[in-house]
Order: sequence, then C-alpha cells, then structure tokens
Amino acid sequence: MKTRNIIVILVMIIFTLAVNEILLAQGKGKGKRNGLTGEVSAISKDFIAIVYNRNLEKGSEEEIALPIAKNVIIEHKKSLDQIAVGDTVYVEFDEVSEQTDNGERTKRIAGAISFVRAAPKAAKTTMLDSTKTLPAEEEE
Repeated sequence: MKTRNIIVILVMIIFTLAVNEILLAQGKGKGKRNGLTGEVSAISKDFIAIVYNRNLEKGSEEEIALPIAKNVIIEHKKSLDQIAVGDTVYVEFDEVSEQTDNGERTKRIAGAISFVRAAPKAAKTTMLDSTKTLPAEEEE
C-alpha cells in the first residue's frame, strides 16, 4: 500500500513539472521576476521608462521601457497618475521567454511600481536681462 502511494506521488510531481515546462516554453508561464530602481524618464497609462544606471564620469546612462500590466500594483501612491517624470521608483517586472519562428524572444512587463521619492525641485533663479542698459552716471 505504501509503495503505491509513493508511486502516485512521484507521478503527480513529474506531471506537475512537465506541465510547468510546457507552459514556460510556450510563453504562457510566469517567467523570472526582476526588479530595479531608477528615475522615471517617461510615463503613460500603458508604459513606463526608467533610467537605472547613470554614470556621470562617462556621461552614459541605461534606460529600460516596459509596458505596464493592466492589473499593475501601485505602492505608496494612489494611482499611476501621481507618478511623474523625475520621480524615483522601484519597478518589479516579469520576464518571460518564448520561442518564435525567428528564435527566442523575451517579453518584459511591469507588474508592480513602488514610489520611492519625488523628483528634486528645480532651483528658483532670477534671469538677468543683458539687453537693458543702466543709466550713465553723470560726471562732475
């Protein structure tokens, strides 16, 4: 009786693993979950672009644009409309690879966006107008 139960459990485990592999191969499974923190460079209701690696010495930066899932989770804000360009956010996204006729293709989609901090406020400066001339001082 115990041997039969062990065989049934092993068959169920093998079947579950096989189904997961098939779903992942077809791109219908959940793939790898990744996350990154960066500055919002563009945002709309359908996508978000994040600058996540900025090297000031070299003058280079890396950016990723992600479509946003319809059921995206927003943390520390009430809605996506409250997140603006320049804000710092942490984005979790799913990465799923699928086979196509042209080879393997990876899809990424943002599933959760967590607000970290607001964009720095721009400094207020006074603009000097160099086209105006000062009145000449009278000589004595």
